[in-house]
Amino acid sequence: QLKRTIRSLMFLKTKYDGLGRFEKIKARLVANGAQQDRKLYTDTSSPTVALQSVFTCLAIAAKEGRHISTVDIGGAYLNAEMTGEEVIMELEPMLATIMKKLDPSIQPFIDERGRLLVRLDKALYGCVQSARLWYNTIRAYLESIGFVANTVDQCVFNRTANGNQCTVTLHVDDLLVMSQDKSDTVWLVEQLKKQYGEVKYCDDSDMSYIGMHVSVADGKAVISMKAYLDGVLEEA
Repeated sequence: QLKRTIRSLMFLKTKYDGLGRFEKIKARLVANGAQQDRKLYTDTSSPTVALQSVFTCLAIAAKEGRHISTVDIGGAYLNAEMTGEEVIMELEPMLATIMKKLDPSIQPFIDERGRLLVRLDKALYGCVQSARLWYNTIRAYLESIGFVANTVDQCVFNRTANGNQCTVTLHVDDLLVMSQDKSDTVWLVEQLKKQYGEVKYCDDSDMSYIGMHVSVADGKAVISMKAYLDGVLEEA
């Protein structure tokens, strides 16, 4: 029986930090989830941390003089196993040609139209269920190393070790880490690297988190959304 296939899409995106400064141009291969049969997926919702939670946690961190850092897990969704209905995706002829140059053994799997059909074993960006699968994966891992999810906001996690608390807020693959002892942050980053490989870590006073510029000093947390405001003004 011929399974329904979905197309692949390639996106280029210019990334800026919270102050509107250029960071990089990012390319990403995604699946066209709009072609999936949504009747097969009863729950695709995925929570992200509420802004009120971020502000509250930052206020507590500033008052207590906690060490604050941001952590970004590279290719996060690809760390989640694709479960449920099998998903078959088409790679366009251009991509199939590039892949054939990298690995000639795939030639027999390229069809007469030059396309390469692949089965998704990992939760690729664009699939309707991927965000949920990733959240379940990262939550299960954080809980396995001692973190407990907040009962009000499922994207706030706390862990207490040797009398010191470490708090994490989760927005997809971006983590804001606030610890009473810096060694707890270093430990968490090392655990994430062991589990997920590519992990970017920033602990200076000039950091960005979910589009906001964040700085903490003298018991105060200062939030700037300059890049967002500039964008609104330019659009208007």
